[in-house]
Amino acid sequence: MSKNQLKKYLLLQKKRAKQLGLDFITDIQISPSPIHKYQVILNNGKKINYGSFGMSDYLIHKDENRRNRFHQRFHNNKGYNDPNSGLFYSARLLW
Repeated sequence: MSKNQLKKYLLLQKKRAKQLGLDFITDIQISPSPIHKYQVILNNGKKINYGSFGMSDYLIHKDENRRNRFHQRFHNNKGYNDPNSGLFYSARLLW
């Protein structure tokens, strides 16, 4: 999937961020990084890249079993609940 094809998932992520009350996110865009899919911009100006480019995620495959396995694998990782981590946004916006 090309970076251009990822644009169709931006609106879904923005809606999800709003539903989750992540009001400290001012924007979500395609990441300029060659290894990441997306980038959040926080209200303090910080930019955080997330989502490994070339990998699938729940927004793409819609497979509940894969989604559950993702959360089981990563829920104990340090960045899972840290809003300064890409994993935080991957877990909430992509999975």
